Amino acid sequence: MKGLYVLNKEGEIEKTIFEGTREEYSHIERLDYSKDFSKAVYTVSDTAHGEKYKVFLVNSKDSQPELIFEDEYIDFPNISEDGKYIAFQKGSSSKSQILIYDIEKQEQYEITPNLSDGESFIFYDW
Repeated sequence: MKGLYVLNKEGEIEKTIFEGTREEYSHIERLDYSKDFSKAVYTVSDTAHGEKYKVFLVNSKDSQPELIFEDEYIDFPNISEDGKYIAFQKGSSSKSQILIYDIEKQEQYEITPNLSDGESFIFYDW
């Protein structure tokens, strides 16, 4: 059995988020959980549609994952400790941006400073 599931406190499957063969879910790139395990965020590479990457958010109470962002390159989704925000990287390594998604407001914000070539900044990944 391969997939993403919601389990009850006895460890039994309460709900199937998705399930499939290794080939069907092999495009899942990264996965992160909230501290209380009530939310998960993951990226999927969609090579069938021109190397698009998608970020999905799923809540243990909802039945379907929610597509929250789609672009050419998305990686490293992380849920904040309080479960209110998701941070992820958009773009290739030389043109990366860090985005924050507010789960409650369903809004995203770019937090990467406008840097000249060769400049850098410190970013703490929670």
